[in-house]
Amino acid sequence: MVKRIGVIAIGLLLVIAALGYWAQSSQLPKYRDGFLYAYGPYEFVRSAQELSAQRDTQDGLFNRSAIRAANPDWEGGAFLNQHVHNSRLADHTLRAVTTPNNDTLYTSAVLELSSTPVELVLPAVEDRYLSIALMDVFTDQFAHIGPRETGGQGGTYWIVGPDDATPAPDDVRVIRATGNDVWLLARIFVSGQSDLDAARMAQQGISVRPVFPDRPATPFATLVTDIQDSQNFVAVVNEALARNPVHPQSNRAETFTGIGIGADAKTGAIQNFFWNLVTPRAEAAISERVNQQLSAQQGWSTPPANIGLYGEDDATRAGIALIGFGALLKQDAIYYRITRTADGAALDGSQNYQLTLPSDVPAKAFWSIAIYEPDETGRFFFFENPTGRHSLNSGSDGLQTEADGSVVLHIGPEASPDQMANWLPTPDGPYAAFFRVYHPTDEAVASGWVPPPLVRE
Repeated sequence: MVKRIGVIAIGLLLVIAALGYWAQSSQLPKYRDGFLYAYGPYEFVRSAQELSAQRDTQDGLFNRSAIRAANPDWEGGAFLNQHVHNSRLADHTLRAVTTPNNDTLYTSAVLELSSTPVELVLPAVEDRYLSIALMDVFTDQFAHIGPRETGGQGGTYWIVGPDDATPAPDDVRVIRATGNDVWLLARIFVSGQSDLDAARMAQQGISVRPVFPDRPATPFATLVTDIQDSQNFVAVVNEALARNPVHPQSNRAETFTGIGIGADAKTGAIQNFFWNLVTPRAEAAISERVNQQLSAQQGWSTPPANIGLYGEDDATRAGIALIGFGALLKQDAIYYRITRTADGAALDGSQNYQLTLPSDVPAKAFWSIAIYEPDETGRFFFFENPTGRHSLNSGSDGLQTEADGSVVLHIGPEASPDQMANWLPTPDGPYAAFFRVYHPTDEAVASGWVPPPLVRE
C-alpha cells in the first residue's frame, strides 16, 4: 500500500511538472504577447474614462469636480465630444496622464464618432506654440495640427469616424479618424506666470462640439477598475476592439482569440487562470523592458523612431503607453529622458547636478526640462515641493543666460541665491529628468541630437 501511494505521488508530481512546463513553454508566452497587444487600448480607455469624467479621480486637473465647475451646464455621465479647458498648469496632483508637462496649458476632448462628426475650431496663433494631437484607441497619433502643418493659422476642422459619409462644408478641413474612439489633446505654450493670462486667451479660442448635438455619444460600458483585475482588463480591451472594428490593428486580435482577446472572444476558467498569472506583473515587466530598449547617449535615453505610430510593434506601444501616453511624433517633439549620469551613476535626489545647454538647442518652438518621480507602476509624475516649480523652459521668467548664449541649469535639493532663477528642485530618492524639444529642426530629427550630460556640481 505504501509503495502504491508513493508511485501515485510521484505520478502526480510528474503530471504537475508536465503541466508547469506546458504552461511556461507554450501558454504563458501567448498571454504575454496578448497583453502587450492589448495594453495600448487598455491604457487609452483608462485615460479616456478619467479625462471624460466617466471614472472619477480625486485629484488633478481632470477630475469630475473640476470639469463640472468649468462646464456648469453639464448634467453628468461621460463628458464626450466637447472640450475641457484647463486654465492652470499641471502640478503634482495630476494623475490622469503620465509625464505631463508644466509648460503648456492643456485642452482635452474625448471623442466618440460613431453617430456624429466633431467640429474643431482653432484660433490663429502665429506667435505662440499651439498644437493639436489626435490619438486613436491603439494610442497611434493619426493626425496633428501645429506649427509644422499650418504655421499657426487657425481654421475649422471636422473629425469624422472611419465609416462616416457626412459631407462637410467647403471651408472645413476633414480629418478621418482610424476608429470611433479618439483623444484630442491641445498644448498651448506658457513661458511662465507672467505669460499665463495671454496663453489662457489663446486657449479660449479652441472649441470642440458635436456636428449633430442631438445624436448622443456612447460612453464605455465597462469601467476600468485596476490592472490587478485580469477579467476587467480583458473586458475593457474587448469592448474597445468592438467599438473600433475597422482600425488597422483591430483585425490582429484574431491571433489572440484563443486566449480571450477579441471583440467577440470569451474567456473560461483556463484563460482566466493564465490572465491572473500575467496581468499583476505585466506593468513592471513593461517598464523594465522599456528601460532596456531605450538607447542612451551621454546618459539621455532617446525615443524610438516609431514613437506615436507603432504599427505591429506592440512592445514599444505598450512601453510608451505606460511611461508617456500621448507622446508626439519625433517631427513634432523629441523627448529625452535621463535617470543616470553619463558614467552610469543613478540620479540621486540628495545630490546637486549641472546641465549646460548650448545657445543653439534645435527647437523652433521652445525647449523644456522637467523633473518627475516614479510611482510603483513605472509611471512618472510631478512631486510636491516647497517652491511649486516643476520645470524650466527657454522662455522662463528670469532665466539667466551666459555671455555666449548658453544656459547653465542647476538640478538638486538646494541652490545658492545666485542660482535660484535656473534651479530645479529634486525629490528624495531616485527621479527622472525629461528634456523636450518642441517643433525640432529637421537636422535634430535626422542627426540624433541629444542634450549635454548632467554632471555633479
